[in-house]
Amino acid sequence: MGVWGPLIAAVVRWALLILLAPLVTRGIVPQNVADSVLSEGTMQIVAALASLAVLAWSCRDKIIDWIGIKKALHAPASTPVEQIKSEVAAMPMTEKVSVAFTDKQ
Repeated sequence: MGVWGPLIAAVVRWALLILLAPLVTRGIVPQNVADSVLSEGTMQIVAALASLAVLAWSCRDKIIDWIGIKKALHAPASTPVEQIKSEVAAMPMTEKVSVAFTDKQ
């Protein structure tokens, strides 16, 4: 795991402590539940965050690929692939999402 695993776990533990402290002081969450979340739940939360990051990156790649396909379908047959890729790369992300999920070009 190297140095990154414990560092990320410490940051997640710190964030959990900030979120749980007001709930424990007001009696909403018992102290033993907060202790178990801080000790046992940290690695599960880190794993979930890593999975979400991978999923988000995959969705980003799928959106960019889908835009390339849409642009290629609307471009003349002689348009080089590099030109389509450069047009897609030049688009801002908000426009990429808009083009990917609508029929506008």
